[in-house]
Amino acid sequence: MFYINTEIKFSIITKTDGDFNTSHLPKISTTVANKSRLLCLVTTQPANHATKALAVKETWGKACDILYFVSSEMVPELPAIRVQCEKYDHDHLLCKNIKAILYGLNKYRNQFDWFFKADDDTFVIVDNLRQLLDKHNPDTAIWFGCPFALGGNRNKTYPSGGAGYAMSRQSMYLMENALKNHTKCRFLNLKNRETGADDAEIGICLNELGAQIGDETDDRHLKRFFPFPPNTFIDKTTGFYEWFNVYNVNPVQKGLNCCSNTTISFHYVPSNDMYIYDFLLITNNQIQLKSCLNNLNIMFGDQRDVLGRHRFIPFSLQYLSNHNSNINNTGTNEYKSVFILF
Repeated sequence: MFYINTEIKFSIITKTDGDFNTSHLPKISTTVANKSRLLCLVTTQPANHATKALAVKETWGKACDILYFVSSEMVPELPAIRVQCEKYDHDHLLCKNIKAILYGLNKYRNQFDWFFKADDDTFVIVDNLRQLLDKHNPDTAIWFGCPFALGGNRNKTYPSGGAGYAMSRQSMYLMENALKNHTKCRFLNLKNRETGADDAEIGICLNELGAQIGDETDDRHLKRFFPFPPNTFIDKTTGFYEWFNVYNVNPVQKGLNCCSNTTISFHYVPSNDMYIYDFLLITNNQIQLKSCLNNLNIMFGDQRDVLGRHRFIPFSLQYLSNHNSNINNTGTNEYKSVFILF
């Protein structure tokens, strides 16, 4: 099961005198020091600016050192850059993403150690990503992601674009140099064509450059990057797509043991669910109870321990996402909870 492997004990203070006192609350410190500087690029489109892109910006995107989007329209508020391509459909993602990657490399050249590329429906647990990357030297050519077999050949792999992938700055420099000198990565120069699968082409380039494929799995050999949402892997009643069985390199089983406790990403996550995941995972260093309680109308169950503390909180994830009201009663209750992501 994928979960936050921490038991959290905290006090819930209900509304009194129109405000909350949170000074007594414990700090929740992450296990990851921000050693590596992370530059994040997210691909989006105008129809998603106010939904998916905004959800990324307001959730996991805040944990990046630098976040920018690429679209067919420039939106400074996100911020989203606009790149020039023949078209902006799915077939032209190669043009869109390669130009956006090179833009980020040039603009932020000395401001990042690792470059992370994702889609606007990818949810990322950045603390877990940093924990993985901090174990490696960004001055070596290496990449991390969900490795797919190129053409079904498991000796050559490429990173699944939807699951997101991280490239060291050295990998980026080698790619840039190859494009300038026209030595390798010939399909990335966009002179002959702008269409193609950008993740596969980048994988071909990384293979040509001799970049190392970093191990995405944990010490139990469980995957960390996923090209589908959590239910695809947890639900035992359905099978995987046949193409996934052919191309996926690192084995994954159905059920609660599908995913690493330090999972990094899921793809095809609706924007509303991003806010739910972000709330449950508590990615910030402090539990933001004041903000949460001001915006949630929570009813608590009567499953108490010997000290009168509640153990079960009977609200659904969708309830958290859709309700926006205040708690009306007053008083203080102690709760002892372990948040689990289903």
